[in-house]
Amino acid sequence: MNENNINFREHPRGGLANSPIENGGETHLPCVVLVDTSASMGSVKDQLQGGLEALAEALDEQARGRVEFCVISFDDEARILVPFGPAYDFETPRIDCGGMTAMHAAVELGLGEIEARKKQYKANGTAYYRPWMFMLTDGGANDADNGSFALLLQSQRDRHCTFFPVGIGEQVDKDLLKSLKEDGKILTASKENFKGAFVWLSNSLIRTSSSNPGQSIILPAPADFQLEIEA
Repeated sequence: MNENNINFREHPRGGLANSPIENGGETHLPCVVLVDTSASMGSVKDQLQGGLEALAEALDEQARGRVEFCVISFDDEARILVPFGPAYDFETPRIDCGGMTAMHAAVELGLGEIEARKKQYKANGTAYYRPWMFMLTDGGANDADNGSFALLLQSQRDRHCTFFPVGIGEQVDKDLLKSLKEDGKILTASKENFKGAFVWLSNSLIRTSSSNPGQSIILPAPADFQLEIEA
């Protein structure tokens, strides 16, 4: 792992680096993307990079003005690679892989950044959809339990957050991911072909951001993006 690269690309926490809210008259949809950058992801780093590039590219024009991405990587620690800002300004971060899998820290940071952005929306008088959190990993948590998993479950139950975990490859801890999802259903993909998970996310955000808040939405079929549903 190149520590210089990490120091260069990491952003301060608590919403301090978030972009000013643009298109304030539109209802915004914040989405935190948690990406596993542990050592085991090194062999698929290029595919992970391509998936992140597809995030904004797959959105339509309306969604680019409503969706906001925050990208957080996690290996030995969790860090903000891209602070919240409009999808039309999204710049793909450079990925480095190495170390362990600080998933507890990543979830804690993701929930914290969502709350920080919500406060900024409220201060600006900007309406927003229920925030999303998307997590892609090929392993399981091996950092200390900080209580964030319980908070994530409670956030889903209270309808404060929509969470989609995606497990890739044969070594992923599916039971752990299922325990983090309120309904116990997760998405899975092969480690050889998981870029479609990011495109599925973008297409799902398009449907959500074009709906009326509270409206029931049918999301795209995961199978169309080389994903499977497991419960």
